[in-house]
Formats: sequence, C-alpha cells, structure tokens
Amino acid sequence: MIYLILLSIGLIIAYYRFGFLDDGYGMSPLGMLIIIPILFAFIIGGITYFESMSNVAEMDAFQNEVLSAYENTIDKSENIIIYAVKDTEKEFSEMINTGNLAYFELARSVNENIQQLRDEIKDYNNELYTLKLYNSNWFTDSFFYNVPEHLKPIKMQ
Repeated sequence: MIYLILLSIGLIIAYYRFGFLDDGYGMSPLGMLIIIPILFAFIIGGITYFESMSNVAEMDAFQNEVLSAYENTIDKSENIIIYAVKDTEKEFSEMINTGNLAYFELARSVNENIQQLRDEIKDYNNELYTLKLYNSNWFTDSFFYNVPEHLKPIKMQ
C-alpha cells in the first residue's frame, strides 16, 4: 500500500507541477486511465487490510479462548471415551441393561466435538499460512495485516 501512496503523491506532484495528465480542460483521458485504477486499488486495499485485521483478531481469540476450553474438555473426557470403547466390545443388550449406554452417547458427543475442533483448527491453520504467505510477498505485504509472532500453527496430538 505504501507504493500506492508514493505513486499517488508522485502523480499529484506531476499533475500540479508539470501539467502532466492535464489537457488544458482538466484531467486528460490518460490521466483518468491512471488515476481511476489507483483509486480502486486504495479502496480494495483498505477493505482487504481491515478484513485481514479482523481475521487475525478472530484467530487470536480462537487460540487463546476456544482452544484452551477444548483442551480441558479433551483431558477431562479421555476416560469416558476409553470406557465407552471398552463397552462397545460387550453385547449391546448388556450395555442397555447395565446403563453404560449413557457413556456410549457421551463418548459419541465428545467425539463430535473433537471432530469439530479439528475442522476449526484446519481453518485456523489455513488462514494463518495464507496470511503469512501474503505477508512474505513484497507486493501483497502492505495489503494484509501482519500476523503477530505469538500466533503459531496448531497441531493436535
């Protein structure tokens, strides 16, 4: 974005100082062909920058809040999953008679939450890698918000 600002300042100086892009009646068609894309680049660049700033804030919140809650859930529910898997090896009628079917349903619910967490982590990692790639490119770097160093890819164990 800084090069767009410098280019715009240069064009404004050229327009007023040297009459560049002026045909005597105002801005020439050549001037319009140069200025209009620059204005669109400013608008699109600004929207992209603030949208990526929002994405980084959401990623930061996900890493700090949601992930720790899921980790606690996984740690505390590990025994439930182990017992439910052992119970599935028994006959289904025995599970109903002993009341262990509740463990099976609870384990299934925890498993669905873990799958949902994996999907969210996948989205988080994809967004993180995309923003880092854009930030490493000299042209797109100024259009995207810089990713803070504390945001790292998340790997599930």
